[in-house]
Amino acid sequence: MENNRDQMDEKNNETITSTQENAQERSQSTERLNIEDINRRNAEERRQEKKSSYIVAGIVVVILIVIALYFFS
Repeated sequence: MENNRDQMDEKNNETITSTQENAQERSQSTERLNIEDINRRNAEERRQEKKSSYIVAGIVVVILIVIALYFFS
């Protein structure tokens, strides 16, 4: 029973170590790509934020027009 636990612990440690090594290798080999991906994502987020702010502004304008029509009629 004790041997099984030791073997499982060794396997878990090997798995964790190999996963960490793979992640480090990927980040080192594709570091420039990651920066480009981040820049692309940031630009897309800015576009989405601008689009949503235009939508909100449009809704506010429509509401103000409806309120103005209600009061002046």
